[in-house]
Amino acid sequence: PAGVLELETRRGAQVVIEAPASFRFETPQRIRLTKGRIAADVPPPAKGFTVVTPSGEAIDLGTRFAVDVPASGSAEVHVFDGEVVARGHAHTPTSLRDGEALSLVSNSSRDLR
Repeated sequence: PAGVLELETRRGAQVVIEAPASFRFETPQRIRLTKGRIAADVPPPAKGFTVVTPSGEAIDLGTRFAVDVPASGSAEVHVFDGEVVARGHAHTPTSLRDGEALSLVSNSSRDLR
C-alpha cells in the first residue's frame, strides 16, 4: 500500500504518516510507530508530542521533525527545525537541533543530508 495519512491532534500538531506504516496513538500526545515514516509540525501548545519506536523515542520541544522506522534496522530521528530529545533504549537522552539526525540504536548523530 502507498499513500499518506494527514491528521491534526487536539493540541494542533500536524502529523503526516507515510504508508506502509504500522502505528497507534497511545494518547493524543503519544504515538507508537512500529514501521514506516512520520513527520510532525508541532506548535507550542503541543510541545511534548512523542513518537515511540521499537528502538527508543523522540520527544518534541516545539519543532518540525520526522521519524523513520525501517522494516529492519535502527529507527532514525531527523530534526528540520527546532529541538527534539531523542532517547534510544540503552542510551542517555540526546538533544537534536536544526538539521541533525540520530540513529536510536547506535546513538550516533549526524547532519541531515
